[in-house]
Amino acid sequence: MTVRNRATTPHFIVRQPHSYCFRMVVPHRYRTHVGRVGLRYTLHTGSLSQAKTRARTVAAYVIDLFGQLDSSNDSSPTRLQLAIRDFVADQLVSGMTTAHTKVSQ
Repeated sequence: MTVRNRATTPHFIVRQPHSYCFRMVVPHRYRTHVGRVGLRYTLHTGSLSQAKTRARTVAAYVIDLFGQLDSSNDSSPTRLQLAIRDFVADQLVSGMTTAHTKVSQ
């Protein structure tokens, strides 16, 4: 019987037919704050290396938001979901702009 060697670092990436998605299970203690069991956002790329970079950036932001929840009581599920969604959208636009700039130089 062979044992699969699993990566020690979570990658938060799910492959879809035409692109990659960010996916993170919300820890139990934050679910009432976030209002969801999991987070899932398209990364708008078919490139695994771009998906990894984008997913790590989004994961770092979300984990930081979770840390802020521990120190404050001022957060509604809708507000958190909008903050995460807006961050993901901003990162995708800035990531695409950066990639476009690199190609055109």
